[in-house]
Amino acid sequence: MFSKMYSFVLIVMCGCFFGDVFGNTFFIDTNGNINKYRTIVKNNFLTDADWILESHCFSSPEIYLKCGPLKLDFVIKKKMNAEIFLNYRKSQIYITNKPKIIIQFIITFEEESIILNYMNGNSYYSYSAQGINNLQSFIQQIDENIHFKVVKIYEFNLPINRPLDNDTVYDTEIISQLRKIESSSIWKYAKEDLIELYYPNKSHTTLENMINNSTTYQLTVNEALKKAITAMNRRIFKYALLLVTYIYEALYINCLPLEFRNQLNDVFNKLSEALEKLKSSTYLRYRFCQVNLALINFYEMNIIRSMIKTIVNFLFAPEELAIYNLEETNSSKSSNSNTHILPEEILNKVFTGFSKLHETDDVPYNFQAIPYEPDGIKEKLQIIFWLIATEYENIFELD
Repeated sequence: MFSKMYSFVLIVMCGCFFGDVFGNTFFIDTNGNINKYRTIVKNNFLTDADWILESHCFSSPEIYLKCGPLKLDFVIKKKMNAEIFLNYRKSQIYITNKPKIIIQFIITFEEESIILNYMNGNSYYSYSAQGINNLQSFIQQIDENIHFKVVKIYEFNLPINRPLDNDTVYDTEIISQLRKIESSSIWKYAKEDLIELYYPNKSHTTLENMINNSTTYQLTVNEALKKAITAMNRRIFKYALLLVTYIYEALYINCLPLEFRNQLNDVFNKLSEALEKLKSSTYLRYRFCQVNLALINFYEMNIIRSMIKTIVNFLFAPEELAIYNLEETNSSKSSNSNTHILPEEILNKVFTGFSKLHETDDVPYNFQAIPYEPDGIKEKLQIIFWLIATEYENIFELD
């Protein structure tokens, strides 16, 4: 069967400097296109790669990337999505003084294997983790300064419900991070949260799909992880806003039993610990430690009001907040909800459909409608306590 062949030449040779710099990541799509993307490399030299079009009198023009002594030709026969990192870890002084020896090899992505051609000899590697590791090790043996890393390869978009830790990812550090997220209790509920993406066009997809098919969206796996962690932090702040809003309304009508106040310490600790383990804010724990729920007075109520406003500032853009009134009022701001601090528009925008029903529930939570009756507020607070305790039962600390 005829297989369409795509060939690209990369030569490693340009200006370098040391520190936290950009490196060269390449995305390969199922049409054989290669797009260069710049990613951060910590404490390393950067050899920048730029596309060069070189004309020849008696042959077709040659397109290649320049960077140091490495000349790499990709031949792509397999329809796949891939993320590949390439760098040359030496300074410009080293490269300038080095004898003008070009290190040249060809990597061909066949349907069943990867072929490395070097000095007219072929070496074959499978698409397994061991095969990719052997390929990377051999390239580094050619020149220890070549940093060639296959991060991810997959043929088509992966199923939405596929585990994060799957056989399409080859970077061991990233695999470790994926396992931690997958094993955290929050992931079961957060993975279906939607996130907005802008490639190949503006759209929304789930966190799980974004990570599994990161290359399709022109995201490195690391970038997809960071976006997912930001979204999970946002989910925590939604729960925090939900909690302090209901606490505020319960205190406003003096219907917060003592046993609830003890539970509040536990759920706030879970939320703040989750933020710390996800490398986010310690604000929640700091502010909540200032509140003495056993002896509520104007000072404590003022802290809760401040917490509500700060969390809203985190969840909304400044231009959105300009149209909302976050001041306290003696009468409810809504005909449908007993709210004295948040306007109905914010309640609806943040809490409508949040959270999706857990498997043991069959009645929508409707947190956007704060009950007028004390028993109704207490019932919803109990649900909020249970949801937080369930989702944040165990969170693994990320590196």
